[in-house]
Amino acid sequence: MGPSAPMDDPRQIVTWGEETLTINGKQISTRWECVTRADDPLTFTKTWTSAEVPGGLVRTQQQSHTQITGETYRNISQTLYAPIDGVDPQLGDGAVRTPPPAAGANPARPTAPATPAQPAQPAPPPVRPAPPAASPTPQQDLLTRYRALTVRASQDRLGLGQAERKLTLAGVALPDEIRAARDRLTIERQAAASAIRTRDNAAAEQKMRDLEDTLAAIEKFIAK
Repeated sequence: MGPSAPMDDPRQIVTWGEETLTINGKQISTRWECVTRADDPLTFTKTWTSAEVPGGLVRTQQQSHTQITGETYRNISQTLYAPIDGVDPQLGDGAVRTPPPAAGANPARPTAPATPAQPAQPAPPPVRPAPPAASPTPQQDLLTRYRALTVRASQDRLGLGQAERKLTLAGVALPDEIRAARDRLTIERQAAASAIRTRDNAAAEQKMRDLEDTLAAIEKFIAK
């Protein structure tokens, strides 16, 4: 586990690290980031990303809890984004669907030989070509863009951490505007994900523009 990230918001603690996930029998090397409420360690959001999968986003896990008649009940929601063979990941509750077997996967039954008394069978109708693949929906486009921004945010946070360590050795602190930009990353990313889940495309578009502006400011500072 990585150290806690310094944040202007004392209500949140950010930690990070590396982990190998096994999804559908395939091992994926990932980096993870966990945002936890400082006053409530049972409430957190953890995100895994990897350069080994298209889009970069592998998995998210959100946990909260409620008290009912003196008992604590945890509410856990997981979402798989990694495109793994045989699994169709869904956005939202983390459910996955296994696609049906491809046509022709089952062996055909042998046909009984025709007798002279049987009339000849008519030829089967010609096979119609499959319709062209549907164009990506606006929701799919937003999800693809969000995945790319998530990977970019993870890389920028690591790069900013290296830059901060160098400045600390030189006795210099990060500029206030860069610290504020870093602290906005998690908030803006969660806001974009929430808008996508609720299918509010206009809000999702605006939240991702805000996130892109924040990332651009951080990347400009890292490049100096």
